[in-house]
Amino acid sequence: VERLLDGGTDVNAANPDDRGNTPLHIAAYSGNAELTELLLERGADPNAMAADGQPLSYAVFVGNRAIAEQLVAAGAIDLRPPGGDWEDIEYWAAGADSVIQEEDVLGLESWLSNLYHLWFLWFLLWLVAGFAVVAFLVDRFGKTMDTHTAWPTYLMWGLIPLTLIPQLLMGDGGEVPVFGPDTSTGLIPVWHVLAYYAVFFGFGALLYDAADRTGAPLVESIGHRWVLWFPLATIVFPLAIGLTFEWESATWLQASIAQVAFAWLAIFGLMGLFRTILAKERRGVRYLSDSSYWLYLTHLPLVIIAQSWVRNWDLPAWMKFGGITFGVTALLLVAYQLFVRYSPIGTMLNGKRTRPKRAATDPHHKPVKA
Repeated sequence: VERLLDGGTDVNAANPDDRGNTPLHIAAYSGNAELTELLLERGADPNAMAADGQPLSYAVFVGNRAIAEQLVAAGAIDLRPPGGDWEDIEYWAAGADSVIQEEDVLGLESWLSNLYHLWFLWFLLWLVAGFAVVAFLVDRFGKTMDTHTAWPTYLMWGLIPLTLIPQLLMGDGGEVPVFGPDTSTGLIPVWHVLAYYAVFFGFGALLYDAADRTGAPLVESIGHRWVLWFPLATIVFPLAIGLTFEWESATWLQASIAQVAFAWLAIFGLMGLFRTILAKERRGVRYLSDSSYWLYLTHLPLVIIAQSWVRNWDLPAWMKFGGITFGVTALLLVAYQLFVRYSPIGTMLNGKRTRPKRAATDPHHKPVKA
């Protein structure tokens, strides 16, 4: 806000798309006392009128005494009855539940009810639980299906067009066009989003033991035409974007078909690419793979702390971004090596690892692999 005002933005500019609210109206409504003070210091009119009243009316509506008194001290017309207090105003705090007040600076209520970056693991737990149920049923009743041993492979390929069903439900059935799946961060997953990821999870589960016509593992060859899949994916990608957001004549069905096609082409292309360039064991890649869950689980609070630390440094944004990214990664890799890799946590994440032993005096002695 300071930068905008220094750049010449009108502190009393009214937003015609927001019922004529000025920045001071928004600051009062959101309970931001620091911003209210800044705007008043820069000349904001405490009696500016919007469709729903003056800034003081907003502070009264959400029940913020501190901001109400700020505005009165700056010259706002006092709305309290003679000799009365703020609570004596009829609509005092009537909209207190409509906005998160400044007291909840950390957003703790939000953090307790949302999973944020951990939604991936939460979905994975639901999918693994579902897989366990399906596996039990197959073990229990699977003998009746042995008359045709190829049914898992047919089912696996049948999941690809099945992706279209949950995709069609994204974006409120196309009412709000979105590219990719909807967001679901609550404790109870949005069912069509969970179903969407379950299709890919099921494909991977069936692929795990599948074989091609020669009897070789299908996972070895499923992406071998990645040189073809990737160019196709790059063609379908802008098509999917365009059908979703740009072309008025397109239907949500057409946009969804393009999105599903892009997703599967990209998957097969990436599988083939990585099985080509990472076919041989590499210690560095293996180490990063082992540490990835640890970094994923723990990076967010460190990134937030680092952002709050460097936000006011007089450095280019790219430099601060790079410093946070590489600094947090390096710190967590050191922590992984010292405290996690050979601990019960590391065993839970990646299996047991043995610390490499120092070479003995025997020149033929070989250290134990980590």
